[in-house]
Amino acid sequence: MSSIVEIDTQIAENQQKMKEDELKIKVLKEKKLVPNFITYFQIDKKTEKKLKNLTVAAEYEWNNHTHDEYGHDARAYLKVTFDDNQCLEVNYTEIQGESVGDRYNPVVECEVNATSMVQKLLFQNLSEIQKDDYDHLHAYKEFRDIIESIVTE
Repeated sequence: MSSIVEIDTQIAENQQKMKEDELKIKVLKEKKLVPNFITYFQIDKKTEKKLKNLTVAAEYEWNNHTHDEYGHDARAYLKVTFDDNQCLEVNYTEIQGESVGDRYNPVVECEVNATSMVQKLLFQNLSEIQKDDYDHLHAYKEFRDIIESIVTE
């Protein structure tokens, strides 16, 4: 039989290995964000060369509500920076269900901050998002879908 000390040591070793594996997974996910971002924003090679020091951070989460068959909440976040002063930041939240008063239509909040160069370079190939017209529900949902694709694929 194993002693408690040996079991505790094995538990500690396994917990350390799990932390290391989680870190590796996080690094791998971060590495795929830039290529996915380039794909989903349909950035060509010429434009990609203009994006010096490109960094992409993205998160996506969807939760179904167990107490309401129509209820859910979603959160999507994207931050893209390049050239040390160009930035796109999208912070999207959506909630639907009886708790917000409307079971069938989601309440959507979205904050988009983008510099003019970002708008010119990145929004040109998107269907619902135009350079000077991205402050409406269809654009918000396209941002959400793009962020979901960047994170999950």
